[in-house]
Amino acid sequence: DKIIRLWDCSNTTGSDLPCLKSFESHSGAVLAVKFLSSGQQLASVGGDGKLLVWNNKNGLAVKEFEAHEDKAWAMARGGDGAYIATGGADGSLKLWEDDTLLASKHREDKMQLGIEKDQQLQDAEAIGNGSEALKLALKLERPRAFLRVASQMTMERGEKGMQIAKGVFKELDTEETVRLLKYIRDWNTNSKTSGVANKILKCVLTAKSLDAMSKLPGIIDLCAGLKAYAIRHQNRAQRMYQSTFLIDTALTRMGGLRDETELLLDMDEDEEEEENDEEEENDEEEENDE
Repeated sequence: DKIIRLWDCSNTTGSDLPCLKSFESHSGAVLAVKFLSSGQQLASVGGDGKLLVWNNKNGLAVKEFEAHEDKAWAMARGGDGAYIATGGADGSLKLWEDDTLLASKHREDKMQLGIEKDQQLQDAEAIGNGSEALKLALKLERPRAFLRVASQMTMERGEKGMQIAKGVFKELDTEETVRLLKYIRDWNTNSKTSGVANKILKCVLTAKSLDAMSKLPGIIDLCAGLKAYAIRHQNRAQRMYQSTFLIDTALTRMGGLRDETELLLDMDEDEEEEENDEEEENDEEEENDE
């Protein structure tokens, strides 16, 4: 019936054995079953030519392989499932290796490498090595760290920092360049980070040739996203600039703001008043002398 059933054989006194779990995924008759991983898993082959590995706790198939082109009649295991041999009606005998431990070790190694790289990134930031910090932040896919370092270099260090950033961007490969442009596109949607984003974009455009930029995958969509928000920020800045005229007008009417012409006229009037006062004082002195 294409179903694997797991029975509890601990109680041999009763006439009926309780069924603990049913495993259903084969599309053909189940022809062989073996326990793996100290009874934590099952392996099965069937008339559909498939090799399935099951989780005994939830009854789900965790791995599925197209083992044979015809019925898989036989299966044997070695080393508690570290190796499995299957034989099928297609005349082939296949040996399978459990790579769970290898995959787990690979994940652990990758995690350890990531921890080491993160520490290198923090050290580079601490000593002010901007170029190395930018490279590591982009390689480790740390957009916040990249934005923080790039902001310090382009906004605080000025032209010198931008030249260092250009040197880093010039060496980026295609994948890293696309990743950076996606970061810039996302930062440009926020008015708080759009200023830094546009300075980084300027560095990228001056570091990379137009021919190289035009060949980047997805560059048309990226440019469309960058352009849309660039126009939006430009319009917002224009509105803010125009609104300052209202403030100037209000202050002028209240006497709190004067242009250069008005200030010069006031200075001339003050000088004339001082001259008139001096003439009057001289006239009074002459009259007193007489």
